[in-house]
Amino acid sequence: MSPDDMFRELITTDSLVDTGRTARKPVAAWLDELIYKTEQLPRNRTRSLGEFSSIQNNFSLITMLIDGTEAARNECAAQIEHAVQEGFPGEAMQPWVNLARLDRIDGKARAAARKLSAVRRLAECGRVTLAGTRFGSDGADRRFAASVYASENFYAALAQSDALATHFRRVERQLGRKEHPLLAEQQVVAGTLTGDFDMVNAGLSNRAWFMDARTRLAGMFYRAAWSWRQGVPEPVDRLAVELLRQSSPKAAERMLDHVVLRLVYRGGLLALQRGDREHGIALLERTRHYATRLSDAEYVARAGARLETLGEASAWQVAAARSGYRSFRGVPSFAEGRQDQGIATRIDKLKELVHTIRRNVPLRTYASVEA
Repeated sequence: MSPDDMFRELITTDSLVDTGRTARKPVAAWLDELIYKTEQLPRNRTRSLGEFSSIQNNFSLITMLIDGTEAARNECAAQIEHAVQEGFPGEAMQPWVNLARLDRIDGKARAAARKLSAVRRLAECGRVTLAGTRFGSDGADRRFAASVYASENFYAALAQSDALATHFRRVERQLGRKEHPLLAEQQVVAGTLTGDFDMVNAGLSNRAWFMDARTRLAGMFYRAAWSWRQGVPEPVDRLAVELLRQSSPKAAERMLDHVVLRLVYRGGLLALQRGDREHGIALLERTRHYATRLSDAEYVARAGARLETLGEASAWQVAAARSGYRSFRGVPSFAEGRQDQGIATRIDKLKELVHTIRRNVPLRTYASVEA
């Protein structure tokens, strides 16, 4: 792999400022947790509309990971239909966004763009029609729509270089300011992929990186990676030391989230590219520890697989196979395509519980008293 290819891989692998990422928990435990929450919903005196929506969103994600995009698409469509029928079209927005993501995963760019245009209308106008029902939104819904549109439409704009300028203008207007970490990160990624170094530098110099501790570390990573590409490795050394300090067991309790997990992992990869084996291995070990604390089976496997290539002891295949997943993107095969029957049984049980509530319990029941 050439230095330019390595740099692109480091920069464009995954967002380092997206705070909405869901950990890939071991499937059986994740399903047991959702089954328990779903069983408790009709029994609780205090019922939360948001709780049921969250359960459905998680179930759709698990369905995609285990059974594929078409099965997940069916779940999202049923969730939207139920929300609209019960008079809560606002609860249809997240599964609508999920449908756009599924379209993108399946390579259906036009279908994804059509769905995202509705999200844009909500962000900009405060009103939108979903599944034939028109509804207005409050400030929180509009902010959610603006953030989602900024993240999801970026992937579509990347496929058409002439669309990037329009994307950035819209997002800047929707978010209300230029100094936003998501915009800064997207400029770095887009500039890297298109060879526009002015765009990269605009992103790197954005003051939004100093908004909080996490974005500061993300900005530090991108600046270090860019310096390494320019032949200046010292910022990579400083980044490795800082990431190890910020992810120490004591510090991790203060910032135990998926953003930091991704930062530590990518920092380890960058240190290895710089030729710093000691810090690279230390950061991958810290990634594995951090991922274990978050119950993220995917990053346990990612870190373990990388450590194994470095000659470090790692039983990652055993843990990955036990997690219930059949594969992780970019990770060597570990499950030989098999699926645990216990997981299949749990999926069927949760599906029946969710579908029973959709058929028999109006959403207004869950909206009557918020938890």
